[in-house]
Amino acid sequence: MSIIKLCGVGVISVAAALIVKKLKPDFAVFVSLAAAIVILGASISTLTPVISYVEELSDSSGFGIYTETIIKSLAVTVLAQTTGDICRDCGESAVAGKIEFAAKCAIMLLSLPVIKNILSLSEAVLGK
Repeated sequence: MSIIKLCGVGVISVAAALIVKKLKPDFAVFVSLAAAIVILGASISTLTPVISYVEELSDSSGFGIYTETIIKSLAVTVLAQTTGDICRDCGESAVAGKIEFAAKCAIMLLSLPVIKNILSLSEAVLGK
């Protein structure tokens, strides 16, 4: 889906959410949630060729672990940001903050093998 279509979906969704909010305030969040899922899904599907290309490059260069870590970290970031934004739209900023903290912890955990490799390489270069 092109960016123009995605922007159109976003604007129409916001208008629909505002209308629903006036009629049935409890249901407005579901309109926003549905729009977020559609836009996120369409955006991620456009990244598939990019991810495939980056994976090809990393396989040929031998940096697979680094590329895998970057892609997983990007996925965690996008999901946490989207979820946090939805929580903030519902007025739950405390929950949004905890989700973002959990994402930071997950990214740190994903980064541990890369840090270990860098330290091993440093030890090899320094001769320890």
